[in-house]
Amino acid sequence: RWLWNVMWPFWICLPAIGSSQSRGQVNLFLVALIAAHIAAVLRGKRAAAGWWLAAATCSKVIPGLLILYPLLRRDWKCVGHYVLGMTAGMV
Repeated sequence: RWLWNVMWPFWICLPAIGSSQSRGQVNLFLVALIAAHIAAVLRGKRAAAGWWLAAATCSKVIPGLLILYPLLRRDWKCVGHYVLGMTAGMV
């Protein structure tokens, strides 16, 4: 029963996932990176959250707007690691 509860969203989304991946889209990858960022923020791992957000921003520009959240919270550790991640990603 637990396995069914965990896997049914995947099976429902599988046609859309396959269509997106066959066209070379990175949207699923981007959602995974943003989910990892949110999970790191909720666990209090601010440095990891910065790196996840930097990876998402290097993939597409729009997630760069999410840097406003750490800036408004004055989370300088997350912002610093975001800058390090963006520098590493652009090199």
